[in-house]
Amino acid sequence: MSHLTEAFNVFGMVVEGMEVIDSLTPRDPANIATPQPPGDTIISIKIEEE
Repeated sequence: MSHLTEAFNVFGMVVEGMEVIDSLTPRDPANIATPQPPGDTIISIKIEEE
């Protein structure tokens, strides 16, 4: 999916590893008045279709 840019939204469902999602740095993109912490970088991801 390297051809996708931040102009695209990706939706999915976490079926395993929710503890990883819970450990991500919380950010509020709607709050532009307050500086936000840097976002986390996804190093790898596995996408499966059913």
